[in-house]
Amino acid sequence: MSKDELKFQMEYASTYEDWLQAAEKLDMAEGKYEWRERPESEEYNYKLVESRLHELKKLRLSGDVRLMFGILQSSVARDFANLDNSQLYNYAYSGTKKLIDEFIQEVLLCVEFLEESPEVSMEEKLVEFSKLKFTVGNTALILSGGGTFGMNHIGVLKDLHEQGLVPKIICGSSAGAIVACAAAVRNTEEQKILLKQFHTGDLNVFTDPNLPPLSLWASLKQYFTKGCVLDICHLERVLKLLIGDYTFQEAFDRSGYVLNVTVSCGSSYEMPSLLNYITTPNVLIWSAVVATCSVPFLFQPATLWERDPLTREIAAFCVTDAPLWMDGSVDNDIPHSKLTELFHVNHFIVSQVNFHIVPFIMDPTSHSWWERCAKKAIDLAAQEVSLTFRLLSEIGIFPTFFTKLQSVITQKYSGDITILPKLNYRQVKKVIKNPTPSFLLDAMTRGKRGTWKRIPVTRNHCAIEILIESAYTRIVKKLQAEGKTKREIDMIPNRFNAGRVNAQAQKRLLHVHS
Repeated sequence: MSKDELKFQMEYASTYEDWLQAAEKLDMAEGKYEWRERPESEEYNYKLVESRLHELKKLRLSGDVRLMFGILQSSVARDFANLDNSQLYNYAYSGTKKLIDEFIQEVLLCVEFLEESPEVSMEEKLVEFSKLKFTVGNTALILSGGGTFGMNHIGVLKDLHEQGLVPKIICGSSAGAIVACAAAVRNTEEQKILLKQFHTGDLNVFTDPNLPPLSLWASLKQYFTKGCVLDICHLERVLKLLIGDYTFQEAFDRSGYVLNVTVSCGSSYEMPSLLNYITTPNVLIWSAVVATCSVPFLFQPATLWERDPLTREIAAFCVTDAPLWMDGSVDNDIPHSKLTELFHVNHFIVSQVNFHIVPFIMDPTSHSWWERCAKKAIDLAAQEVSLTFRLLSEIGIFPTFFTKLQSVITQKYSGDITILPKLNYRQVKKVIKNPTPSFLLDAMTRGKRGTWKRIPVTRNHCAIEILIESAYTRIVKKLQAEGKTKREIDMIPNRFNAGRVNAQAQKRLLHVHS
């Protein structure tokens, strides 16, 4: 089979397994499989990985539990031996160096061995696994805005779900928030059902399908009388049906997923906000999604609503003098710093489908020198335009407008892993039209196919984190089964650390007196 035929198979594969099979054959045909077999590379410290692999395997086979915990502490760090270098996954289609795959698998075996070891008490396991959790950090899945192109996120989420790679922290802006929230208010089993049936649901968020579309004159009249082209009531109705009446705190308690929604304030003097169960626990999620979907000029800025946990009364949520909120993509489509600050996120998976942004993001798997040069030129041009907008804003020429425009240009739209579904630009005219079932099916397929080439790097970057998190959760449940309260469990790490500090102090004291 020719290389072109294999590339065609990859582009139009119906399952990840079919795609991977074609990718492996193409790697063989292009000589890239040999690169995977050879451990040597300047992109990472392969000698350190080799020695650590042998060390961990030796400790696991000998059963030296305590030393293994110490060695693992540095081995699970994302930057260990430069294993987080994205270049390691941009050469071959089917994956990276075999040595790296073997190392990841050995770490997973060691984590499983330590969790099941009878030589360590549950309390000490909790302490050690909490350290491992902190060292590896957290991954966040961020779904960008993009109008109806945001429905590509359904395919992305569906494929990550099938691979067992959905992070516990999910964030969405604008259209991405619709998919993020619909998934995060449901548990894992409910998500499976949702993702299978998403394309058959009611997503008439722009207009009433039973009424004729607005004429140009009617649209202009509505804009000059109400300040927007579309009525937001259709969006509210769909979101209430899709998401329900949950608050951020209730959704977290129900599903365990940490849901985040970005919104922007209508004023140029307010910072963009990240809504979640910590910052806005009682805000109704559907109102947050309405706010983040309120694209300027298309919809009116929206009000956030919160429910009192005691009285169950619903009132407007207001933290500023102007409690109106709009599209989160305007100021902060990808809220890196805020997620890091709140949830110790040090790894970002971004699904980017903004049709005006995607052409300017270089595909990380591309080997084209022309694309790299074009990307540099675009970055320089963006810096110049941004500086111009900043100067116009500072001298008082439409300051709010140019401040928002500068934010759109300068913010970062990619992540450590960036998923770029192949958008159908012939459908741009449908970006603010109600998505049909056929459009949704096509978007889901494009989302899945865009995810497949990022599965190898996602699995290697997230597998250790997911296993440590699962092991930690199981240990907590076992302690709860033994009768320990949440407060007692939370105090265990402090008690163990205090005991170790006292023991070390006593040793130093004995050493001084001897």
